[in-house]
Amino acid sequence: MQQSKTAAGQSRPYDRHYVAMVTPFDADTLDVDEDALRTLVRSYLTDQLIADGIAIIVNAEAGESLYLSRAEMQKSVAITLEETQGRIPVFAGAIALRTEDIVQTARDARDEGADGIFAMPPIGSADITLNWDSIGYPEVFLDVLSAIDDAVNLPLIVHPTVAPKPKYGVGLPVEPSLLIVSKIDNVVGWKMTYSWEGWRAIGAAFRNMDRHISILGAGAHKFHEALAYDLLDGTATASFCYAQDEMLEHVRAYQRGDTAEALRLWTSGLVQLHSFVYSEPTRLHIRYKLGAWIHGTIPNPVMRPPMPRPRRAEAIALRAAMQAANITTIDDEHFDDGLQKFTS
Repeated sequence: MQQSKTAAGQSRPYDRHYVAMVTPFDADTLDVDEDALRTLVRSYLTDQLIADGIAIIVNAEAGESLYLSRAEMQKSVAITLEETQGRIPVFAGAIALRTEDIVQTARDARDEGADGIFAMPPIGSADITLNWDSIGYPEVFLDVLSAIDDAVNLPLIVHPTVAPKPKYGVGLPVEPSLLIVSKIDNVVGWKMTYSWEGWRAIGAAFRNMDRHISILGAGAHKFHEALAYDLLDGTATASFCYAQDEMLEHVRAYQRGDTAEALRLWTSGLVQLHSFVYSEPTRLHIRYKLGAWIHGTIPNPVMRPPMPRPRRAEAIALRAAMQAANITTIDDEHFDDGLQKFTS
């Protein structure tokens, strides 16, 4: 597998491109569609993607982990590992209301053989979500991460989404971020959920550390700028659900020094596509899954309530943007049929 290296030549095995994978559901029963999940996992096992350093995050927020049972999350990890057979790394999301249940989902993933844990912030009371003062009370997240670390002793990629702040957007500020990585050696990667100003601030803080933390781009509409600032060690994004090949072609061009080709690829549809997907945060995860369906990697865009149905106009606009970026889409007949069945 392709691995990045530091200037000193040391291996950086977690500088990879992690796809935050969606979870396909049966359109009638809303059960996890296990056959569709297997097909989806196989779509990331091409020679080119493996050479690019692709990896999978199963049970991410984009995978609707908030609406999966513990048994469903464990089975999804098992299926993903059965299909990948060690060819690419698999990290598993750990999320639940109570810390003891979060830890148990992490143990389940470890027991199935996951390579690492994708650690998400606590959910539930407004005290630890919307109203949380992460600088004053960093233990809210630190205690959860420490409990996971003590239980499984696996590499951790942190998903640092918190209530919005002017400087950082929806990302955890510098002070608690540095505290977490100083206290927990198993933290190897940090998902950049930030505004661009916050991304640069966190990136600068991590670059000044004695150890390497993989800076993993999330918001795909910022990738070109992040490459230019050397703040994209890898990625952790659900935008790979609809544009993985084209996005990685852009990254390859930039990294080999062909900045003119990278800019051409970026401005020939990719930035416009991502700008549409990320233009409404309240529709972000809906559009990830909608894009996966339009791309043909899952059989439908159905999400579990209370997640709403995609809208017809939204689906039409997304398909047009994908086609403008030269991304393969399902044919007109299947698309029109899906509009009738799955959109409002």
